[in-house]
Amino acid sequence: MREAFLLFFGKPLNIRGRLTLRGYASRYSRIDILARAVQTASFLKLNGRMRVAGAFPLGEPDHYLLLVYEIDENCRLYNEKEIVHKLLRGLIKHDRDGCVWTDTVELEDTLNIVGRKMTPVRLSEEARDISGSKLYLQAPLLWVLGANVDPPPKVDKLLEERRAPRLSIGPKSYLASHVIAFILWRRNLTYQLRSPGGDIGL
Repeated sequence: MREAFLLFFGKPLNIRGRLTLRGYASRYSRIDILARAVQTASFLKLNGRMRVAGAFPLGEPDHYLLLVYEIDENCRLYNEKEIVHKLLRGLIKHDRDGCVWTDTVELEDTLNIVGRKMTPVRLSEEARDISGSKLYLQAPLLWVLGANVDPPPKVDKLLEERRAPRLSIGPKSYLASHVIAFILWRRNLTYQLRSPGGDIGL
């Protein structure tokens, strides 16, 4: 696996009652953000598998529900509602469902489970510009970002303890899916330029 994205959400994932696609954006704690992140990664993924995960806070302090989507050739979806449907099915089963799986973990375990043996990178508009970084030449990388709010301070502290670099794609706040699109575009371009006879598609 060359790439993984971990999105931290600000509110618990409400899955009480009958699951439905009606009004899923507001009903399920902005699960649409995670769906669009998966959609973007599906479009821009190169070879191999890629992982996109959402970390939703639980009632117990520093505990999270991980909702993970594994993107490979059998799990690439491009329709937001289809992705949401598959994510919700994964929540119902609380187990691996081909493309989707869930886990309940402590904060310090989120990085290990989503991006085991990967180099974590914290994405923030307040960090130094990513254009001057050589991280694009490295693999595998775990990109950590906020979904609709900044990750809690304890996430930043955990990343600092692991000496994770802090990088930014620009001084403004962008949609999580747009951040992922930019990262993957730059990563793909870098790999194609380094490959013998690589076609950068320009």
